Amino acid sequence: MANRSVSEMIATNTLSSSKNTMVMPNFLVIGAMKSGTTSLWKYLAAHPSVFMTDFKEPGFFAKEHTWERGWGWYQGLFAGAGGAVAIGEASTHYTKTPLHEGVAARIAEHLPNVRFIYVMREPLSRAVSHYWHSVHYNDETRSMARALRRHSHYVDVSCYAMQLEPYFQHFPREQFFLTTFEKLKSDPQTVMRACYRFLRIDPEVVPQNLGEAYNSGQPTVRRARGVLHAVRYSPIWTRIAPWVPQRLKDCAKRHEYTEARREPGIPQQVVEHLYPIFQEQNERLFERIGERFTEWEPVSDAHLSKPIKPQVRP
Repeated sequence: MANRSVSEMIATNTLSSSKNTMVMPNFLVIGAMKSGTTSLWKYLAAHPSVFMTDFKEPGFFAKEHTWERGWGWYQGLFAGAGGAVAIGEASTHYTKTPLHEGVAARIAEHLPNVRFIYVMREPLSRAVSHYWHSVHYNDETRSMARALRRHSHYVDVSCYAMQLEPYFQHFPREQFFLTTFEKLKSDPQTVMRACYRFLRIDPEVVPQNLGEAYNSGQPTVRRARGVLHAVRYSPIWTRIAPWVPQRLKDCAKRHEYTEARREPGIPQQVVEHLYPIFQEQNERLFERIGERFTEWEPVSDAHLSKPIKPQVRP
């Protein structure tokens, strides 16, 4: 498979309908969320031989998102591909098992020769970044300690072995380009050259935006005030809103959110809870892919109240 030409790869990733031939992607960026995927999407789009969808996160193969819009809608995302050699999209929903099940099987059924790019981040750091993202955008009001212990989704997305296993059931290892957020951040040129080679396009192209950080975390986030936010999005508010004076509505909106600084580090109880989970997942990942990400070992002392010595399997 490694010796197939780009044109053959593209041809086998083209689906036919009864009326026309649909241009479909021949590679997918599948995650992980909060691991530099927005930067990667921008770097890829800047290469002259690459076509990326105009927006990130179409999430088509995650059935709970846009699957019901059908192939016509998905095809339309790639209408401007023209003569691009590498045609792709980036959706981190594709590695959010068990929240979105069946994604790998759905892709395998329709795009069996597609290639995958997966960027992973040190699991604790990624989970914490995910938490702060939810504070800012998804109205997470719980403390970090409570949220990371009680809400498994923050943990699941960092369990990279679990996320990749459904894909490895349907696709061979050579269809995957695996790297880390840490490598992409510290040496973007080397990572992107390898990525371009994987996509069989000119690896010597250096995009002007290479090294720019996109969608990076901010020192402060907005946090929803529980009572005001709950009232505003409750069924009761829907019924009474037409009779509430606009001045009162504007005042409520101004006070619905407050600015909060990111808490430094990770609470020790969170580390003690998550570290064994991520350690087991990392070992499964390294064994499956035949590579260790030494930049994750040990967990940086900057994230810990007191250091934890990594345990290595005998």
